[in-house]
Amino acid sequence: MNGFKKFYCFLVFFMLSASAIYAETDFSVNLSGNLGYVPNSSMDDSIDIYGDAVAEQLNALNNTSLFEGKNDKAGFGYGADIEARMLMDSIGFGLSLGYQVGGESVSKAEADGYKSEQSLSLELTAVSYLATVYYKHAITESGYLLLGAGGGYYDGTMTLTEEAKGFASNNFKNDYDFTGSTWGGHLKMEYNYLIGSVDLFGGVMARYAKIDEFK
Repeated sequence: MNGFKKFYCFLVFFMLSASAIYAETDFSVNLSGNLGYVPNSSMDDSIDIYGDAVAEQLNALNNTSLFEGKNDKAGFGYGADIEARMLMDSIGFGLSLGYQVGGESVSKAEADGYKSEQSLSLELTAVSYLATVYYKHAITESGYLLLGAGGGYYDGTMTLTEEAKGFASNNFKNDYDFTGSTWGGHLKMEYNYLIGSVDLFGGVMARYAKIDEFK
């Protein structure tokens, strides 16, 4: 992948989740959604000159000076996980499968008053397979705190998209996928509140995963 050899990803996710618990057991299946801050300077830097270069070409082609380059940096991520969790008195274990969108970087050429736009973007996604060890601290009869730490495998995809739209002719959209994988680590802190056989919980999760090369 010429010019796009190395990327680094630091994932910080905030969780708001709900789980169904089988009555009178410590086993639960948890479905969670998450969103958070995911900076990735390597993605940003790899495409940042595209918008300015294309703006210069479009200005020359249309005999105008209205087109300007603009860059949107990676910074927002989201995803979902499903986890099978077993909790004992104070210790627990979890295995989860997830899908994460780890940010998008965009460099584009656009002009005020024009619908036409040409852009180059990079989007990082990953399927995650995680294992977590938990420490449980009871606070009330229906509420408890969970602290978790663990690691897992991230199977990542970097999608490169070049698109031109809104022009009178020669509009296009081309997608190219590159793959890479890595091991990563994570930390969790959750507050859980039981309502009958349903466990509602929210918390904070920090992930770190670094994929050196996409092919």
